[in-house]
Amino acid sequence: MKIVAFFDGRPGHEKQTKGILEAVAALCPLHVEDVHLPPNSWFKNILLSGNTSLFSGADLLLGTGTATHAPMLAAKLRHRWPVATAMAPEPLWRWAFDLCFVPVHDSVKAAKNIFPTIGPATPLTDRGRHDAARGLILVGGTDPKSHSWNDHEIIGNIMEILAAEKDITWHISSSPRTPAITETALSLLPEQFPSCRFFPYKETPAGWVENEYDASGQVWVTADSISMIYEALTAGCAVGLLPVSWRQPGNKFQRSIDYLVEHDFIRLLADWRTGNRLQPPPAPLAEARRCAEEIVRRWCQKN
Repeated sequence: MKIVAFFDGRPGHEKQTKGILEAVAALCPLHVEDVHLPPNSWFKNILLSGNTSLFSGADLLLGTGTATHAPMLAAKLRHRWPVATAMAPEPLWRWAFDLCFVPVHDSVKAAKNIFPTIGPATPLTDRGRHDAARGLILVGGTDPKSHSWNDHEIIGNIMEILAAEKDITWHISSSPRTPAITETALSLLPEQFPSCRFFPYKETPAGWVENEYDASGQVWVTADSISMIYEALTAGCAVGLLPVSWRQPGNKFQRSIDYLVEHDFIRLLADWRTGNRLQPPPAPLAEARRCAEEIVRRWCQKN
């Protein structure tokens, strides 16, 4: 099978596409041709996708993120190849995609080309190496559109966990959105809690967080870091949620969290306080594999 994969330069989007490609490769012989789209160049990307010399044939076009949608549809229009995306397209042109992998929290109406997923596809798997004496805390940060950020509350909640779980060696890390004042407070925690270490995201090498997922028995994540929540679950970790204040209650992030709580995938901090310990996912979360199986079912077996 040959897939032309479109990449928009956004790490979260590219992780999903690569996760699906890796899973397809595990199911059938695969050749991938990458198309890296220049940023902020919508018209050039459309012309790029129509270039007949760029492609030597394909069984499927695949990409994640809004920036990949128009170029892929232009290529489909030109070459008549099917196109799949790991993100819900705009409603006006959703019909034009042959397959859309859409998280259930997006509340997209069922259709032949809609394949519901529990969160985004990721290239991670549960390697079975989790150490009950190791823990990981991942801190997100500000996003004026979605939530309010309270440094005092976030740090206080983390201190509560560290004080209650003194027998666990904790690794704590920040993210590109973490405010400087929060990072400073996190860096001071080891002075009070010798069992923890702080690793600023800027100082962590590629693959650091994935290795931490593998080694950690439990992972706490701030609720705004949705991708990290699903990464930790896919890696087989027991996951707890540090709350943030949503600006619009009932948004898709909250719907996603509600689904995970309802199906016993995660623990809220309030539940942990009442004695409900963090537990591994009740069932393996392997959305990249499920997406790959659907691709193979539709296209690989026809070749």
